[in-house]
Amino acid sequence: MQFPAKGDLQAAVDAYMISFTATEASKSRLLARQRAVPDEDGFITVTRGGRVGPARNEEAQEKQEELQKKEEEKRAGMGDFYRFQVREQKKQRAGELVKRFQNDRRRVDDMRKQKGNRFKPRERTSTG
Repeated sequence: MQFPAKGDLQAAVDAYMISFTATEASKSRLLARQRAVPDEDGFITVTRGGRVGPARNEEAQEKQEELQKKEEEKRAGMGDFYRFQVREQKKQRAGELVKRFQNDRRRVDDMRKQKGNRFKPRERTSTG
């Protein structure tokens, strides 16, 4: 008993390892089930272990696209974070407004020249 034969020892170790792996597999299945199934209150039990990923490639792609959209929305919603960026943006807007105003002024001057300064406002005549 103290020194069993090599074959007997190997058979005992193999049997133990088979039963150990079976119990570990059943535990992992139970934990996976707990991660996926909500309890009676509607909450999912948080357990230790890896996240269960999507079962199909289509679901994985949809999830990835959804995450990308969220990330883009987050970046778009963030806008300019630093003060100097906000100031520069205001300066650019003001510069664009000045350019548009100057273009409109030039256009009005050109229209006046084409018209030949014929436009004269009516003078009021006093009727008495």
